[in-house]
Amino acid sequence: MLIKNFIKKSIFLVLIIFSPILFGQIQSDPIDKIVKERKEKNKFYQISSLARSTAVQIILPKKLGFGSGVIIERSGSQYTVLTAMHLFEDIDSENPFTIRTADYSFYKVNKESIQQIENLDLAIFSFKTDKEYKKANFSNISILKKDDVLFSSGFVGSNFYFQKGKLIASSNLKVKDGNQLIYTSKVVPGMSGGGIFDNYGKLVGINTMSSSKSFQDKSFSYSLGVPNSFFINFKNGNPFFYDKKLITVDDHLVKSTELSNGKGNSKLIINLLDKKTKFFNNDSNSVSSWYLYHRLCLANSDLNDNISALKNCLNAIEIQPLDSLALLNYGIAQSNLNDDYAAISTFNRYLKVDPNKYSFLLYRALSKGKINDFKGGLFDLNRAIEIEPDKEEAFFTRAFFKGQLKDYYGAISDYNKSISINPKEGQSFFYRSIFKEKINDLKGACADSRKALSLGYKNVDNQKWIKKNC
Repeated sequence: MLIKNFIKKSIFLVLIIFSPILFGQIQSDPIDKIVKERKEKNKFYQISSLARSTAVQIILPKKLGFGSGVIIERSGSQYTVLTAMHLFEDIDSENPFTIRTADYSFYKVNKESIQQIENLDLAIFSFKTDKEYKKANFSNISILKKDDVLFSSGFVGSNFYFQKGKLIASSNLKVKDGNQLIYTSKVVPGMSGGGIFDNYGKLVGINTMSSSKSFQDKSFSYSLGVPNSFFINFKNGNPFFYDKKLITVDDHLVKSTELSNGKGNSKLIINLLDKKTKFFNNDSNSVSSWYLYHRLCLANSDLNDNISALKNCLNAIEIQPLDSLALLNYGIAQSNLNDDYAAISTFNRYLKVDPNKYSFLLYRALSKGKINDFKGGLFDLNRAIEIEPDKEEAFFTRAFFKGQLKDYYGAISDYNKSISINPKEGQSFFYRSIFKEKINDLKGACADSRKALSLGYKNVDNQKWIKKNC
């Protein structure tokens, strides 16, 4: 025992003596990390405070909602606010709107003071007061590079919202409404017209819209904005300049945002982006690369190009491992290629993080059905219906699964619900007729079969069955 105590004490003394040497580097790293984090936090709050001091909330009449704006000029008692034009589309000239400034003062503004800039989603208006308010300083947008830090700002309800993100792409091409900035920080209702600031607290542009309206999946959302260069050119009376000779990858990325997903547009998106992936070979981890592969992934999926979807969805996932849309479409592509065990594994990956994601539960159930795991599929469908109780496809699928497990009355009950949600879907009537026949309700089966036919569901077996039994 004495020997053991001696060894312990000796080791302890050695560690005390040599700890600065042995652990100096290890100890300094956490400190450096803490100092760096504090500096970043302080910088964040400084820029946030600056943005808040220049921000105004726009309160629209007749419950039209809210928006945001940024004070950019002062001339005597008159202040100029830069904002998004779409906020004012539905207000009339008889009803002034109200703005709230940083000190919680309120000012009435007439619609006549609104001036749209070109045909862009950009506008200025003015208000008068003798009070002192700060104005935002403009950034030189031409020096911005992809992956540079950007902050989106604006009002959500009565609170000022300020979020850090990165620049995905900017363009010199003239695009719809002037939305030539793409960035990762989220824009939610109320933030339209709010300022986009760089890492030095200078105004880069104005928020206009976002790919999503929720606070979920913040890291994988993207927003659009109009750069400040439009206002600067407008103010100075300079002609708008678009460099149409040197078309960059950024230009193509921004141009693709004008196109919503859909079979026609998906072809155009692929034409814009597919050949541009080679420019990202040496920059595979950037948010720009993620966005490019993300867009291609969705376009490939829309066109049922499963092989290309596998490639591009996987590229997106490797950069952003929890990109929900890329993961979902990756799993769907695997299932479409009859690799349902792999698809289930893909869906599991996201459901471990968010077990209440309806779309993942639904598609995992479908993959389980394809490998005859109907009980496992029912588990997923029951949960999916708890989350989204008014989705026709969930009841339709659960009805089929119950039928495969010989729960015919349960199947009929779910088809009843599916039909109540969408009474014009002939396929639901056809399958309900099958299970009504199983319980010897021949009259009901005939009625459903005829209804399916009248709704345009022309199944050969259905027509033969009607002739034979009805």
